[in-house]
Amino acid sequence: MKSNRILVACALLCSAVIASFALAADKSDADKSDAGKTPAAKSDVKVQAQAAPSTSTEVKPAEKPPIKALLVCGGCCHDYDHQKFILTKGISKMANVEWTIVREGGASLDHKISIYSKPEWWKGYDVIVHDECFANVKDVAFIDGIVAAHKAGVPAVNLHCAMHCYRPDGYRGWFDMLGIESRVHGKQIPIDVTYLDKDSAITKNFENWTTIKEELYNNVKVLENCKPLARGKQTDGTKVTETVVAWTNDFHGTRIFCTTLGHNNETVADDRYLNLVTRGLLWSVDKLNDDYLKPSKQVYTDPATDTEKKGGPEPTPAKGN
Repeated sequence: MKSNRILVACALLCSAVIASFALAADKSDADKSDAGKTPAAKSDVKVQAQAAPSTSTEVKPAEKPPIKALLVCGGCCHDYDHQKFILTKGISKMANVEWTIVREGGASLDHKISIYSKPEWWKGYDVIVHDECFANVKDVAFIDGIVAAHKAGVPAVNLHCAMHCYRPDGYRGWFDMLGIESRVHGKQIPIDVTYLDKDSAITKNFENWTTIKEELYNNVKVLENCKPLARGKQTDGTKVTETVVAWTNDFHGTRIFCTTLGHNNETVADDRYLNLVTRGLLWSVDKLNDDYLKPSKQVYTDPATDTEKKGGPEPTPAKGN
């Protein structure tokens, strides 16, 4: 009986020894697999995998499409062959604007721009820039077809002689779109430009300045929805004349920006002028923000437009029209 107890005790002791050796072997294998790992790396493989950085490509916001602008120019008294490039290239250096140019009419006062005769000619453009000079166009139905674009909600930027276009006797449609009725200008004398609304999104932080010799357009009537942004003053030695030279207008809910400045190439090329027109254009399409205050990748919708002539005609002296 005593011998049986001894045999059982020996068996239990052998089992314990064998289990101890097996546990030591398992620990040795685990230590080898963890060799070289930091304590943090040994903690939990699943947690470590979840914490690994993502290798997916970050999605960037899409670039804003350019503003599609139509510049219409031509007619009497100005160097449109050069100014069309000064304006478009100058504005596109400051803002994401892509241009189509229609330049017609030579130096006439009565040419009818051909695109205006097409049905819904404004389709495909975000804004129309009127820089023409056709004071003797008297066809009311034709003019109504121009104004129709802006009644339909397409914004307008009106520059210089555009204020003296399309004015048959008794007709108000063009002036209603502009916001100010103007009929004449005086001789060329430097204009002192004073900004009236420095909290305006267009003219905020602008400093007053004086142009070279320029034409000051008169104000026959400032309409109800017109908001003056700047006044211009000329002194000829005996007489001081002061009028509104930049403004906005609400035309049936459509945003309109106008400036009567800009007869001579030097003024049109002045950064102070280009900045005013650029911000006025962006305001008119409700995109006066950092997304659009950056250079355009492409100036012209049709690259063949960029065929600037060397030389070319000098502007014809205006005759107070």
